[in-house]
Amino acid sequence: MARSKYVRRKLQFAGNSSYVVTLPKWWITKIGLDKNSEVIIEENLDGSLIIKPNHVLTEPKEEDEIILWVSKNDSPGSIIRKILASYLASYNRIVIAPKEKELEHLPAKIILATNAITNKLWGAEIIEEKSDRLVIQDALNLSQMSIDEIVQKAWFTAFNMMNLAETAVFEDEKDAVLIVNNSENTMDRLYYLALRQLYKASKNGIFAQEIGIFPSDVIDYHLLIKHIERMADHCDKIVRSVSYSANRDSTLRIIYQETRNACSDSVKAFQRKDSRLAEKAIETKERLLKTIASIPETLEDFPLRKSILRLGDYASDISELVINRRYSLEL
Repeated sequence: MARSKYVRRKLQFAGNSSYVVTLPKWWITKIGLDKNSEVIIEENLDGSLIIKPNHVLTEPKEEDEIILWVSKNDSPGSIIRKILASYLASYNRIVIAPKEKELEHLPAKIILATNAITNKLWGAEIIEEKSDRLVIQDALNLSQMSIDEIVQKAWFTAFNMMNLAETAVFEDEKDAVLIVNNSENTMDRLYYLALRQLYKASKNGIFAQEIGIFPSDVIDYHLLIKHIERMADHCDKIVRSVSYSANRDSTLRIIYQETRNACSDSVKAFQRKDSRLAEKAIETKERLLKTIASIPETLEDFPLRKSILRLGDYASDISELVINRRYSLEL
């Protein structure tokens, strides 16, 4: 995080009831105010004052449009990364067009890639599609959903994927496999939406308050949503790489269930700021690590065992984050 700027100003007497203090020009320019603008002065419990722009005048300014020029050497992966970066930077309108003198129209692979990534971006839609121009429009109001609401939706999705992955692997349920596969796209949409909010909150304290956090919380929430997204990824890996069997070792199923519960405890610990629950999740993960090591390893079960261990790692990482947050707040 960037270090705060400090300035000194002398008070000036301005009549019988007021004193005047000047505001730094760099702040006025940065916030986008002028001589007729209004500011709000708020008193904290410790007697300090907060000066911030009037809410009506300071709706976070969205970037308007960005043009992504496509050259003949650009790969689908390259254009996907550029579109995603533009979305995370809160551009409302993303235009994809061929670079002059190199291409007369957009390659089919670029069009397909653009459609694929747009389907993963919450609030984004292709509103114009021509051979030489694609336009992605974003109509999302980021402040309508708090970051905690997004995290909760993401966790519900991941937890449901864990339950369905268990059903698929241990009960040979094919429909559960399809639901897990489809849920992966929902998770991606929530993950990118959370990142977009967090990037914006890191640069705009007013927006951070609107979504329920402080700029100093951005790193912790970034790590949390990333770990939840990785949990969902491993559920998808489980149903794609693990053979299905209704006769699989029941001990392995119990370990899977307890690992899932440890993941749940870790997320609840973060939401409740409960370091005791976080410690419980870590202890569960360490105990399960010893238990799974005592079970004879088979080639058939290796992918499942590996994913269980990774899920336990994510539960432990989130729990350590909770503990670290607790002690950092006490400093």
